Amino acid sequence: MKNKLELKASHFLLGACILSFLTFWFARYIDTSSFDLVQHFLLVDELAKHAGVRTGALERIGPMAVYPAAAHWMATIIGWIGGSGLVGITIVTIASVYLSYVLIICLIGASSPARVLLLALAFLLLRFTRSQIGWEVVANFFYPQLVADVMYFGILLWVSKNRENWKQTISFLLAGLITMWIQPLVAVHILAAGCALMAFQLWNRWS
Repeated sequence: MKNKLELKASHFLLGACILSFLTFWFARYIDTSSFDLVQHFLLVDELAKHAGVRTGALERIGPMAVYPAAAHWMATIIGWIGGSGLVGITIVTIASVYLSYVLIICLIGASSPARVLLLALAFLLLRFTRSQIGWEVVANFFYPQLVADVMYFGILLWVSKNRENWKQTISFLLAGLITMWIQPLVAVHILAAGCALMAFQLWNRWS
């Protein structure tokens, strides 16, 4: 038991060190070519200055005044600590990409080097398609969608380890509800995945 705890602690420490290095290395690069970045920064700036969206914000920042703001609050809090909401957005983006791939590796089986190798090979072969996690912020800065992807892969990993039907159902519903405050499209993906799983399980029992 002690060895397992020590192993988990070492894995956590290694992951934290990798994330710290990635943040330190890439947070200095800010892509200012996307209009979407400006839009999301307007909301982060509104939250940072006023700790909320004020009345009349629709006239100042447009549709971002009614946009789900959970991902922007993350950037705002980091911005309060680091002094820049723009840097906060960048750091949350880096962390989201990293955590998404960590969760994907856990989903396919982190204890299997062959599977991880196949994932890396598939990533390299498909990199020209620009369809992998992370491309959300390259041309169009879909920052909240990238943050919501962490919730999506996280709930898939949780459900894969908890096979009781009632736990799975509640987990999908809660994850979908929470993700609505981050990015509604990914929330629909989560709820759709839950419906597909439940339908498969019902079909499996019936047959």
